[in-house]
Amino acid sequence: MIEYIQRNIGQRFTLKELAALANMSPNYFGALFLKRFNSTPIDYFNRLKNQ
Repeated sequence: MIEYIQRNIGQRFTLKELAALANMSPNYFGALFLKRFNSTPIDYFNRLKNQ
């Protein structure tokens, strides 16, 4: 998922879209992402865009 976000940095994403790509519910995907990366998917994406 991180590679997908990095490759598509010019696009906008929603949690629902990212979760669908991972075949998960948005709540479950968000919780797993937060646990693994200590950041929400959207915050992570925004930090990458601002670098």
